[in-house]
Amino acid sequence: MDSQAETVAANVRAEMARQRVTQATIAAALGTSQQAVSARLNGRVAFDVNELALVATILKVDSAELLTPAGARGVRSAS
Repeated sequence: MDSQAETVAANVRAEMARQRVTQATIAAALGTSQQAVSARLNGRVAFDVNELALVATILKVDSAELLTPAGARGVRSAS
């Protein structure tokens, strides 16, 4: 099973690809290097809460979308 960091990384990578946002753009917004962003996008380093919120803002998505495994989106539990 994937770790939460890997799930977030995969979701951020997918959204970046859809919107054609570069690692350099994310790095500039976060005030960090492209290498640091690469480590996060590969799941080696987890995004912290503030970074994730800023990335969600850049990508114009709700941060919850970046936390949710792709297969679980839109799925509601039966009550």
